[in-house]
Amino acid sequence: MDYGKFLYQQKRKVKLSQKKQHVMELKELRIRPKIDDHDRDIKIKHAEDFLVRGDKVQFSMQFRGREMMYVDHGYEVMNFIIQTLQHCSKVERNPDLMGKRMTLILVPSKVAPSGEKEPAKSGNPSGLNIPQPAKTAQ
Repeated sequence: MDYGKFLYQQKRKVKLSQKKQHVMELKELRIRPKIDDHDRDIKIKHAEDFLVRGDKVQFSMQFRGREMMYVDHGYEVMNFIIQTLQHCSKVERNPDLMGKRMTLILVPSKVAPSGEKEPAKSGNPSGLNIPQPAKTAQ
């Protein structure tokens, strides 16, 4: 066997195995304590898409000036996010206030999302719904 051909095949195997891997990325979504309900729901929808894709999501809430007096409202928003995304994620780091920034990190759970269904099993080995021809009486 040609040694050059052997090296080429080894490199190709390594490249194909790396191609199928998904590297988990950390996606950050920034929110404010006075975020509107619709804006919050859009951020949650983006986070759900990231989690289904297999990425970690970090919510960062920045407090400015007098907003520091309403840190409890920030915890309420973060807890709402946790409750909303509990079907597709787990909490890696609970909401924690460091200085003027509160962070929450969510990781995807291993459970399949509720929107995806397994294919229906039928009598067909191919799994397709093909109508059977009607039997004629003789």
